[in-house]
Amino acid sequence: MTQPAVAVLFRIPDRTRGTWKRVLSRDDLDPDEPRVVAVRDNTLILRSSK
Repeated sequence: MTQPAVAVLFRIPDRTRGTWKRVLSRDDLDPDEPRVVAVRDNTLILRSSK
């Protein structure tokens, strides 16, 4: 079974705050409700589902 992945590269990641990565479990994903990962100010934000 293949596992989908998304990779984002920052020029200057904030490793102190750890906002440069977002790890999701399988329970966070639903094929019928897509999730949106937004990038703002060198931070990955998981937008809430509807």
